[in-house]
Amino acid sequence: MQGWRLVTDEVHRHGGTIFLQLWHVGRMAHSSILPNGQAPVGVTEQRAGGSSVFAHGPDGRLGYMPTETPRPLSTDEVSAIVGTFAKAAANARKVGFDGVELHAANGYLFEQFMNSMLNTCTDSYGGGRMEDRTRFPMEVLENTVVKGQNAHAPADAHSGRTYTVATPIVFASAKLTRHFCAQ
Repeated sequence: MQGWRLVTDEVHRHGGTIFLQLWHVGRMAHSSILPNGQAPVGVTEQRAGGSSVFAHGPDGRLGYMPTETPRPLSTDEVSAIVGTFAKAAANARKVGFDGVELHAANGYLFEQFMNSMLNTCTDSYGGGRMEDRTRFPMEVLENTVVKGQNAHAPADAHSGRTYTVATPIVFASAKLTRHFCAQ
């Protein structure tokens, strides 16, 4: 992590601002780049047909490969991923980033949860109701902003900069949006 401190310090020395983008590709991964060759994970067993991902080919060379069939995440695994995002945001703060952006596009994990046609989860993250489909991104936001960090506090005492979390997630529910705007 200290390598990032060198980067953020240099950006700040020149009067700049720097954010770290956090994301999880979910089913848009490939077993050749995952630990122990495990299958990609997501909210469905549906392969992203017609899509390619950057991976190791049969010859070991990197290139674009067709997506593979993902393994659906368990409820406990989703909770663990929420914790991983919170830890990543806290680490970004420790090394001087001015904020983080939660990447919620390109068919990656946030979008997979919010997609009513794709999300086949049958637990509290399931695709039937908007409240359930947005539960994962809302938990990530709550754990990275409300519980994990006070968004109005300095990123670190040394710089005095304000730490921010930004996200391109657009919520159709005004109730959910009001909840976070009131925080």
